[in-house]
Amino acid sequence: MKRSLRAVLASLLAAGAFVAPTSDAQVSSSQLDALRDRLKDARSRIRAIQGRADSVADQIASIDEQAAAVAEAIAAADALIAATEDDISVLQSRIEAKQALYEQRSAQARDIAVELYKGGVTGELDLLLGSKRIEELLSRLEYAGTSSRNNSRVMVETKRLKAELQAAKAQLEVKLDEAKAARAERVEQAQHLHELRAAKRQRLVDLRADIRAERKEAEGLKSRSDQLEEQLREQAEREAAAAAAARAAEQAAQEAAQDAPEVVRATRSGSGFIWPLNGAVTSGYGWRWGRMHNGIDIDGTSGDPIRASRAGTVFFAGYDDNGYGNHVVISHGGGFSSVYAHATTVVVNGGQSVSQGQLIATVGCTGSCTGDHLHFEIRVNGSPQDPMRYLP
Repeated sequence: MKRSLRAVLASLLAAGAFVAPTSDAQVSSSQLDALRDRLKDARSRIRAIQGRADSVADQIASIDEQAAAVAEAIAAADALIAATEDDISVLQSRIEAKQALYEQRSAQARDIAVELYKGGVTGELDLLLGSKRIEELLSRLEYAGTSSRNNSRVMVETKRLKAELQAAKAQLEVKLDEAKAARAERVEQAQHLHELRAAKRQRLVDLRADIRAERKEAEGLKSRSDQLEEQLREQAEREAAAAAAARAAEQAAQEAAQDAPEVVRATRSGSGFIWPLNGAVTSGYGWRWGRMHNGIDIDGTSGDPIRASRAGTVFFAGYDDNGYGNHVVISHGGGFSSVYAHATTVVVNGGQSVSQGQLIATVGCTGSCTGDHLHFEIRVNGSPQDPMRYLP
Protein backbone atom coordinates (compact mmCIF):
# COMPACT_ATOMS: atom_id res chain seq x y z
CA MET A 1 0.00 0.00 0.00
CA LYS A 2 2.89 2.29 0.75
CA ARG A 3 4.30 1.66 -2.70
CA SER A 4 0.90 2.19 -4.29
CA LEU A 5 0.51 5.63 -2.65
CA ARG A 6 4.00 6.65 -3.76
CA ALA A 7 3.11 5.58 -7.29
CA VAL A 8 -0.10 7.61 -7.20
CA LEU A 9 1.71 10.77 -6.12
CA ALA A 10 4.38 10.24 -8.77
CA SER A 11 1.69 9.69 -11.37
CA LEU A 12 -0.03 12.94 -10.41
CA LEU A 13 3.26 14.82 -10.74
CA ALA A 14 3.94 13.27 -14.11
CA ALA A 15 0.42 13.94 -15.43
CA GLY A 16 0.60 17.57 -14.27
CA ALA A 17 -3.14 18.08 -14.44
CA PHE A 18 -3.66 18.35 -10.69
CA VAL A 19 -0.45 20.09 -9.75
CA ALA A 20 -0.77 23.85 -9.80
CA PRO A 21 0.41 24.57 -13.37
CA THR A 22 3.08 27.17 -13.43
CA SER A 23 4.04 29.55 -16.21
CA ASP A 24 7.06 30.96 -14.35
CA ALA A 25 9.50 29.75 -16.99
CA GLN A 26 7.43 31.18 -19.83
CA VAL A 27 6.83 34.42 -17.97
CA SER A 28 10.51 34.73 -17.07
CA SER A 29 11.51 33.97 -20.65
CA SER A 30 9.10 36.63 -21.88
CA GLN A 31 10.44 39.05 -19.32
CA LEU A 32 13.99 38.25 -20.37
CA ASP A 33 13.13 38.73 -24.05
CA ALA A 34 11.40 42.01 -23.20
CA LEU A 35 14.38 43.16 -21.15
CA ARG A 36 16.76 42.25 -23.95
CA ASP A 37 14.62 44.18 -26.44
CA ARG A 38 14.57 47.17 -24.11
CA LEU A 39 18.34 46.87 -23.61
CA LYS A 40 18.83 46.71 -27.37
CA ASP A 41 16.64 49.80 -27.81
CA ALA A 42 18.52 51.62 -25.03
CA ARG A 43 21.87 50.85 -26.64
CA SER A 44 20.52 51.96 -30.00
CA ARG A 45 19.36 55.23 -28.43
CA ILE A 46 22.77 55.68 -26.82
CA ARG A 47 24.48 55.26 -30.19
CA ALA A 48 22.07 57.70 -31.81
CA ILE A 49 22.51 60.28 -29.05
CA GLN A 50 26.27 59.79 -29.08
CA GLY A 51 26.23 60.40 -32.83
CA ARG A 52 24.33 63.66 -32.30
CA ALA A 53 26.71 64.63 -29.50
CA ASP A 54 29.75 63.96 -31.71
CA SER A 55 28.17 66.06 -34.47
CA VAL A 56 27.55 68.94 -32.03
CA ALA A 57 31.13 68.62 -30.73
CA ASP A 58 32.40 68.86 -34.32
CA GLN A 59 30.21 71.94 -34.85
CA ILE A 60 31.66 73.52 -31.71
CA ALA A 61 35.19 72.82 -32.97
CA SER A 62 34.30 74.43 -36.32
CA ILE A 63 32.81 77.44 -34.51
CA ASP A 64 36.01 77.74 -32.45
CA GLU A 65 38.06 77.77 -35.66
CA GLN A 66 35.82 80.45 -37.16
CA ALA A 67 35.97 82.46 -33.93
CA ALA A 68 39.78 82.26 -33.95
CA ALA A 69 39.87 83.49 -37.56
CA VAL A 70 37.46 86.33 -36.71
CA ALA A 71 39.59 87.25 -33.67
CA GLU A 72 42.64 87.43 -35.93
CA ALA A 73 40.68 89.60 -38.37
CA ILE A 74 39.63 91.91 -35.52
CA ALA A 75 43.24 92.13 -34.34
CA ALA A 76 44.36 92.93 -37.90
CA ALA A 77 41.63 95.56 -38.19
CA ASP A 78 42.74 97.08 -34.87
CA ALA A 79 46.33 97.22 -36.12
CA LEU A 80 45.23 98.80 -39.42
CA ILE A 81 43.06 101.33 -37.60
CA ALA A 82 45.91 102.24 -35.25
CA ALA A 83 48.39 102.55 -38.13
CA THR A 84 45.96 104.63 -40.19
CA GLU A 85 45.22 106.90 -37.25
CA ASP A 86 48.98 107.35 -36.76
CA ASP A 87 49.40 108.19 -40.45
CA ILE A 88 46.52 110.67 -40.26
CA SER A 89 48.09 112.24 -37.17
CA VAL A 90 51.42 112.59 -38.97
CA LEU A 91 49.74 114.12 -42.03
CA GLN A 92 47.77 116.47 -39.82
CA SER A 93 51.00 117.63 -38.20
CA ARG A 94 52.57 118.20 -41.61
CA ILE A 95 49.49 120.06 -42.81
CA GLU A 96 49.61 122.27 -39.73
CA ALA A 97 53.32 122.89 -40.31
CA LYS A 98 52.73 123.86 -43.95
CA GLN A 99 49.86 126.06 -42.90
CA ALA A 100 52.13 127.80 -40.42
CA LEU A 101 54.81 128.30 -43.09
CA TYR A 102 52.25 129.60 -45.51
CA GLU A 103 50.91 132.04 -42.96
CA GLN A 104 54.48 133.15 -42.24
CA ARG A 105 55.10 133.87 -45.92
CA SER A 106 51.78 135.66 -46.15
CA ALA A 107 52.75 137.88 -43.23
CA GLN A 108 56.02 138.71 -44.93
CA ALA A 109 54.08 139.71 -48.06
CA ARG A 110 51.86 141.97 -46.03
CA ASP A 111 54.92 143.55 -44.45
CA ILE A 112 56.28 144.26 -47.89
CA ALA A 113 53.01 145.88 -48.85
CA VAL A 114 53.11 148.07 -45.75
CA GLU A 115 56.68 149.15 -46.52
CA LEU A 116 55.68 150.04 -50.03
CA TYR A 117 52.84 152.09 -48.73
CA LYS A 118 55.03 153.92 -46.25
CA GLY A 119 57.70 154.48 -48.84
CA GLY A 120 55.22 156.05 -51.17
CA VAL A 121 55.85 153.64 -53.97
CA THR A 122 52.48 154.08 -55.48
CA GLY A 123 53.14 151.98 -58.53
CA GLU A 124 54.07 148.97 -56.51
CA LEU A 125 51.23 149.70 -54.12
CA ASP A 126 48.80 149.69 -56.97
CA LEU A 127 50.10 146.30 -57.93
CA LEU A 128 49.49 145.04 -54.44
CA LEU A 129 46.09 146.58 -54.03
CA GLY A 130 45.00 145.29 -57.40
CA SER A 131 45.82 141.67 -56.47
CA LYS A 132 42.81 139.57 -55.65
CA ARG A 133 44.66 136.38 -54.66
CA ILE A 134 47.90 135.72 -52.81
CA GLU A 135 49.39 134.01 -55.85
CA GLU A 136 48.66 137.06 -57.91
CA LEU A 137 50.17 139.27 -55.21
CA LEU A 138 53.32 137.20 -55.14
CA SER A 139 53.59 137.29 -58.88
CA ARG A 140 53.21 141.06 -58.94
CA LEU A 141 55.67 141.55 -56.10
CA GLU A 142 58.15 139.33 -57.82
CA TYR A 143 57.53 141.14 -61.06
CA ALA A 144 57.94 144.49 -59.31
CA GLY A 145 61.15 143.32 -57.70
CA THR A 146 59.77 143.87 -54.18
CA SER A 147 59.91 140.10 -53.22
CA SER A 148 62.54 137.54 -53.85
CA ARG A 149 61.96 134.61 -56.09
CA ASN A 150 62.70 132.25 -53.24
CA ASN A 151 60.00 133.68 -51.03
CA SER A 152 57.44 133.42 -53.81
CA ARG A 153 58.42 129.85 -54.67
CA VAL A 154 58.19 128.72 -51.04
CA MET A 155 54.68 130.10 -50.65
CA VAL A 156 53.45 128.43 -53.84
CA GLU A 157 55.01 125.08 -52.96
CA THR A 158 53.74 125.29 -49.41
CA LYS A 159 50.16 125.73 -50.54
CA ARG A 160 50.52 122.92 -53.10
CA LEU A 161 51.96 120.52 -50.52
CA LYS A 162 49.24 121.42 -48.08
CA ALA A 163 46.62 120.54 -50.69
CA GLU A 164 48.35 117.23 -51.42
CA LEU A 165 48.57 116.43 -47.71
CA GLN A 166 44.92 117.17 -47.22
CA ALA A 167 44.03 114.89 -50.16
CA ALA A 168 46.18 112.12 -48.66
CA LYS A 169 44.55 112.68 -45.28
CA ALA A 170 41.11 112.40 -46.87
CA GLN A 171 42.09 109.07 -48.44
CA LEU A 172 43.39 107.82 -45.09
CA GLU A 173 40.17 108.87 -43.40
CA VAL A 174 38.22 106.84 -45.96
CA LYS A 175 40.55 103.92 -45.31
CA LEU A 176 40.03 104.40 -41.56
CA ASP A 177 36.24 104.40 -41.92
CA GLU A 178 36.41 101.22 -44.01
CA ALA A 179 38.68 99.55 -41.42
CA LYS A 180 36.33 100.53 -38.59
CA ALA A 181 33.30 99.24 -40.52
CA ALA A 182 35.11 95.95 -41.23
CA ARG A 183 36.05 95.67 -37.57
CA ALA A 184 32.46 96.33 -36.47
CA GLU A 185 31.29 93.60 -38.85
CA ARG A 186 33.87 91.18 -37.43
CA VAL A 187 32.86 92.07 -33.88
CA GLU A 188 29.23 91.37 -34.74
CA GLN A 189 30.28 88.07 -36.32
CA ALA A 190 32.31 87.20 -33.22
CA GLN A 191 29.30 87.90 -30.99
CA HIS A 192 27.11 85.68 -33.18
CA LEU A 193 29.69 82.89 -33.01
CA HIS A 194 29.90 83.29 -29.24
CA GLU A 195 26.13 82.96 -28.87
CA LEU A 196 26.02 80.05 -31.31
CA ARG A 197 28.81 78.27 -29.43
CA ALA A 198 27.02 78.78 -26.12
CA ALA A 199 23.84 77.24 -27.56
CA LYS A 200 25.78 74.32 -29.05
CA ARG A 201 27.64 73.84 -25.78
CA GLN A 202 24.36 73.66 -23.86
CA ARG A 203 23.03 71.20 -26.42
CA LEU A 204 26.13 69.06 -25.93
CA VAL A 205 25.67 69.18 -22.15
CA ASP A 206 22.03 68.07 -22.55
CA LEU A 207 22.99 65.25 -24.92
CA ARG A 208 25.68 64.00 -22.57
CA ALA A 209 23.14 64.06 -19.73
CA ASP A 210 20.80 62.01 -21.94
CA ILE A 211 23.63 59.57 -22.63
CA ARG A 212 24.32 59.18 -18.90
CA ALA A 213 20.63 58.56 -18.22
CA GLU A 214 20.36 56.04 -21.05
CA ARG A 215 23.53 54.28 -19.91
CA LYS A 216 22.19 54.10 -16.37
CA GLU A 217 18.97 52.57 -17.65
CA ALA A 218 20.93 50.17 -19.87
CA GLU A 219 23.07 49.11 -16.91
CA GLY A 220 19.92 48.45 -14.88
CA LEU A 221 18.38 46.48 -17.74
CA LYS A 222 21.60 44.51 -18.19
CA SER A 223 21.74 43.71 -14.48
CA ARG A 224 18.11 42.61 -14.43
CA SER A 225 18.62 40.62 -17.64
CA ASP A 226 21.59 38.82 -16.10
CA GLN A 227 19.54 38.05 -13.00
CA LEU A 228 16.66 36.64 -15.04
CA GLU A 229 19.05 34.65 -17.18
CA GLU A 230 20.55 33.11 -14.03
CA GLN A 231 17.07 32.40 -12.66
CA LEU A 232 16.08 30.75 -15.92
CA ARG A 233 19.21 28.63 -15.87
CA GLU A 234 18.54 27.51 -12.30
CA GLN A 235 14.90 26.93 -13.12
CA ALA A 236 15.81 24.88 -16.19
CA GLU A 237 18.05 22.74 -14.02
CA ARG A 238 15.24 22.24 -11.51
CA GLU A 239 12.79 21.41 -14.27
CA ALA A 240 15.22 18.94 -15.82
CA ALA A 241 15.62 17.27 -12.46
CA ALA A 242 11.85 17.28 -11.92
CA ALA A 243 11.29 15.80 -15.38
CA ALA A 244 13.75 13.03 -14.66
CA ALA A 245 12.04 12.36 -11.34
CA ALA A 246 8.64 12.44 -13.05
CA ARG A 247 9.78 9.89 -15.62
CA ALA A 248 11.04 7.64 -12.87
CA ALA A 249 7.81 8.13 -10.93
CA GLU A 250 5.72 7.34 -14.01
CA GLN A 251 7.61 4.13 -14.47
CA ALA A 252 7.09 3.31 -10.80
CA ALA A 253 3.37 4.09 -11.15
CA GLN A 254 3.06 1.77 -14.10
CA GLU A 255 4.81 -0.97 -12.17
CA ALA A 256 2.51 -0.36 -9.20
CA ALA A 257 -0.57 -0.54 -11.40
CA GLN A 258 0.64 -3.84 -12.81
CA ASP A 259 1.36 -5.18 -9.33
CA ALA A 260 -2.12 -4.35 -7.93
CA PRO A 261 -4.70 -4.33 -10.74
CA GLU A 262 -7.28 -5.94 -8.52
CA VAL A 263 -7.25 -2.92 -6.16
CA VAL A 264 -8.11 -0.49 -8.97
CA ARG A 265 -10.80 -2.73 -10.32
CA ALA A 266 -12.30 -3.18 -6.85
CA THR A 267 -12.30 0.59 -6.28
CA ARG A 268 -14.00 1.24 -9.59
CA SER A 269 -16.64 -1.35 -8.95
CA GLY A 270 -17.16 -0.25 -5.35
CA SER A 271 -17.10 3.52 -6.17
CA GLY A 272 -16.80 5.07 -2.73
CA PHE A 273 -17.35 8.63 -4.07
CA ILE A 274 -20.20 10.98 -3.10
CA TRP A 275 -21.45 14.17 -4.75
CA PRO A 276 -19.18 17.08 -3.73
CA LEU A 277 -21.98 19.63 -4.31
CA ASN A 278 -25.74 19.43 -4.50
CA GLY A 279 -26.58 20.82 -7.92
CA ALA A 280 -27.47 20.01 -11.49
CA VAL A 281 -24.82 18.89 -13.97
CA THR A 282 -24.62 21.71 -16.50
CA SER A 283 -21.82 20.26 -18.64
CA GLY A 284 -20.75 16.66 -18.90
CA TYR A 285 -17.49 14.85 -19.46
CA GLY A 286 -16.13 14.61 -23.00
CA TRP A 287 -15.35 16.73 -26.05
CA ARG A 288 -16.70 20.26 -25.86
CA TRP A 289 -15.99 23.29 -28.06
CA GLY A 290 -13.24 21.47 -29.90
CA ARG A 291 -11.36 20.25 -26.84
CA MET A 292 -11.64 17.64 -24.12
CA HIS A 293 -13.65 18.52 -21.01
CA ASN A 294 -11.94 16.40 -18.37
CA GLY A 295 -14.73 16.57 -15.78
CA ILE A 296 -18.28 17.68 -15.11
CA ASP A 297 -19.63 21.10 -14.19
CA ILE A 298 -22.05 21.19 -11.25
CA ASP A 299 -24.25 24.25 -10.87
CA GLY A 300 -23.93 26.26 -7.67
CA THR A 301 -24.02 29.69 -6.11
CA SER A 302 -20.97 31.59 -4.91
CA GLY A 303 -20.23 30.53 -1.34
CA ASP A 304 -21.96 27.13 -1.50
CA PRO A 305 -19.95 24.45 0.37
CA ILE A 306 -17.77 22.07 -1.63
CA ARG A 307 -17.10 18.78 0.22
CA ALA A 308 -14.54 16.04 -0.26
CA SER A 309 -16.07 13.36 -2.50
CA ARG A 310 -13.94 10.75 -0.77
CA ALA A 311 -11.46 10.63 2.11
CA GLY A 312 -7.82 11.19 1.29
CA THR A 313 -4.81 13.50 1.50
CA VAL A 314 -4.81 17.03 0.04
CA PHE A 315 -2.20 16.96 -2.66
CA PHE A 316 -2.63 20.62 -3.70
CA ALA A 317 -4.67 23.57 -2.45
CA GLY A 318 -4.24 26.97 -4.04
CA TYR A 319 -4.45 29.05 -7.23
CA ASP A 320 -3.04 28.71 -10.73
CA ASP A 321 -3.13 30.87 -13.86
CA ASN A 322 -3.97 28.14 -16.36
CA GLY A 323 -7.72 27.91 -15.97
CA TYR A 324 -8.48 26.08 -12.69
CA GLY A 325 -8.27 29.19 -10.53
CA ASN A 326 -8.61 28.32 -6.84
CA HIS A 327 -8.73 24.53 -6.66
CA VAL A 328 -8.07 21.50 -4.49
CA VAL A 329 -6.54 18.15 -5.49
CA ILE A 330 -7.10 15.14 -3.19
CA SER A 331 -5.23 11.83 -3.48
CA HIS A 332 -7.44 8.94 -2.42
CA GLY A 333 -5.00 6.07 -2.83
CA GLY A 334 -5.22 3.16 -5.21
CA GLY A 335 -4.37 5.44 -8.13
CA PHE A 336 -7.45 7.64 -7.62
CA SER A 337 -7.50 11.39 -7.18
CA SER A 338 -10.11 14.14 -7.52
CA VAL A 339 -10.04 17.84 -8.31
CA TYR A 340 -12.40 20.68 -7.32
CA ALA A 341 -11.89 23.82 -9.43
CA HIS A 342 -13.02 27.50 -9.75
CA ALA A 343 -13.58 27.87 -5.96
CA THR A 344 -14.01 31.22 -4.33
CA THR A 345 -12.12 30.15 -1.23
CA VAL A 346 -10.04 27.12 -0.25
CA VAL A 347 -10.19 26.03 3.41
CA VAL A 348 -7.68 23.15 3.44
CA ASN A 349 -3.92 22.97 2.99
CA GLY A 350 -1.58 20.72 1.04
CA GLY A 351 -0.64 17.55 2.95
CA GLN A 352 -3.75 17.72 5.12
CA SER A 353 -5.88 14.56 5.61
CA VAL A 354 -9.58 15.04 4.91
CA SER A 355 -12.57 12.85 5.53
CA GLN A 356 -15.40 12.17 3.09
CA GLY A 357 -17.92 15.03 3.15
CA GLN A 358 -15.50 17.45 4.88
CA LEU A 359 -15.73 21.11 3.76
CA ILE A 360 -12.72 21.84 1.58
CA ALA A 361 -13.76 24.96 -0.43
CA THR A 362 -16.68 27.16 -1.53
CA VAL A 363 -18.25 27.62 -4.97
CA GLY A 364 -17.08 30.54 -7.08
CA CYS A 365 -15.84 31.55 -10.52
CA THR A 366 -12.05 31.89 -10.46
CA GLY A 367 -9.77 30.97 -13.32
CA SER A 368 -11.36 30.35 -16.73
CA CYS A 369 -15.12 30.27 -16.18
CA THR A 370 -18.28 32.08 -17.20
CA GLY A 371 -20.36 31.70 -14.03
CA ASP A 372 -20.45 30.24 -10.54
CA HIS A 373 -20.07 26.44 -10.62
CA LEU A 374 -17.86 23.56 -9.53
CA HIS A 375 -15.65 21.81 -12.06
CA PHE A 376 -15.17 18.27 -10.68
CA GLU A 377 -12.77 15.64 -11.98
CA ILE A 378 -11.84 12.08 -11.08
CA ARG A 379 -8.58 10.66 -12.37
CA VAL A 380 -7.09 7.18 -12.22
CA ASN A 381 -3.31 7.03 -12.34
CA GLY A 382 -3.35 10.57 -13.69
CA SER A 383 -5.81 9.88 -16.52
CA PRO A 384 -9.17 11.75 -16.44
CA GLN A 385 -12.30 9.57 -16.16
CA ASP A 386 -16.00 10.32 -16.46
CA PRO A 387 -16.99 11.23 -12.87
CA MET A 388 -20.55 10.03 -13.49
CA ARG A 389 -19.23 6.45 -13.52
CA TYR A 390 -18.15 6.82 -9.87
CA LEU A 391 -20.88 8.98 -8.37
CA PRO A 392 -24.01 7.41 -6.83
